Amino acid sequence: MGKKSFLNRLKRIFLYLNHKYDQLQKSEIILGENKDLPVYFYRKPDFGWMQMREIRLGLEKGLDVSHYAKEDISVEQMEEIRLGLEKGLDVSLFNNTDFDWMQMREIRLGLEKELDVSHYAKKNMSVEQMEEIRLGLEKGLDVSLFNNADFDWMQMREIRLGLEKDLDTSFYDSLEYNWQQMREIRLGMERGINVYEYITPENSWEEMKKSRLEQLREKFMETNSLSSYTNFYANKEVEKSNELKEKSQNISRVSVEKDKTRDIKKEDNLKNKRDIEDEFNLSKFDVNMIFPQIKKYNTEQLLKENIMRKYSSPKEAKKTFNIQKKRIEKLIDEGYIEVVDNKYSITQKAIEESKEINEEFEFTSYDSNKVFGYILKAGGSLTLKELKNQIKKEYTDEIYANKQYEYLKKRLENNFKEGYVIKNEDDSYSISKLGMEKAKEIKQKEPKLNEKQLEFETEEEIEI
Repeated sequence: MGKKSFLNRLKRIFLYLNHKYDQLQKSEIILGENKDLPVYFYRKPDFGWMQMREIRLGLEKGLDVSHYAKEDISVEQMEEIRLGLEKGLDVSLFNNTDFDWMQMREIRLGLEKELDVSHYAKKNMSVEQMEEIRLGLEKGLDVSLFNNADFDWMQMREIRLGLEKDLDTSFYDSLEYNWQQMREIRLGMERGINVYEYITPENSWEEMKKSRLEQLREKFMETNSLSSYTNFYANKEVEKSNELKEKSQNISRVSVEKDKTRDIKKEDNLKNKRDIEDEFNLSKFDVNMIFPQIKKYNTEQLLKENIMRKYSSPKEAKKTFNIQKKRIEKLIDEGYIEVVDNKYSITQKAIEESKEINEEFEFTSYDSNKVFGYILKAGGSLTLKELKNQIKKEYTDEIYANKQYEYLKKRLENNFKEGYVIKNEDDSYSISKLGMEKAKEIKQKEPKLNEKQLEFETEEEIEI
């Protein structure tokens, strides 16, 4: 026993003196040796320490790491293969370096759901196309209707969404239509209007949209008399007049009545105009966060890789990416972003409307979720030093972490000026009663999350 201990110590000394390995690589080797693992699988200087870590984690689980203990396989690819082996999957279906790690992930997710991944485990398919086919298979759809690499992923998505609603997608599942035209036909079919009036491929998507909305208005007018439609707007003017009267009589009463009237207006507006068009507003988040991001990272994959690099927690990175992806899809639908050859670009419409965005402070769900979240993590009293420490733990990119700190510091000050947070004697920040009420109000307005969103919060919960 003493001899073995001596030899281990001697080996450890030789390892420390070996300049072929950096400190992190040495740590991985020592961790493996301490657990009596066969470290010869990864005791090669050509492996980075993170590759070594993936192999070590596999050995700890008793996996056959020979599937991925190869220098030409990236850390992310190793992780996907390891996760597949842990689930007992046939990793040979995606253990191919021609697939990037995100393609591997789509195939692995399909295998976990016991799907026939042969439909999309193809090198000529992008990650986004793979995802659309996987989602279709999960819903039990006939994916052959859009399993065509000539369709871009957004065209695939429009066909998939139509199939999910039991629509006859033969009206638009043709390469003659771009994804925006497909969308207009799908939306028309969902609302039961006559799509034959605008279905020809020669019509631009803008023309299709105009025709669709005109038909929806006509349909609305048929089911709601013109007088009631006019009265709706007349009532709004009466309510506005009453508000001004109340203001002159009792200022405190007005604030309550304004909130009530606003809610009534909102409910009436939704009730009467839902079938015409969903309301969409370009936000500061889009202008200050989304647009600068896609200028720099103009494909979904580049955007995802950038986010993955910034976060120390893969879970937080995934959460952030999914929120941004959802918002980008909405901006594409509304004509603020266009996609050509799978590359994002900002439209002239976005440039013009960005100039009009109000620069005044506005309390949003970013404040109620993110800013207040940091305060709550600090036990209800947050100093700037504690904020900086929290951010450093959250982000791996030091430059990005510093930018995030400066932004949050400014956000805290704005919340303080508006009375949503208070400053304590030690200059720490706490949530005020007004802030709690405002956060509650914001929370009530947020839509309920569906299964796909899981734990993801609103799109405002992203750092600008």
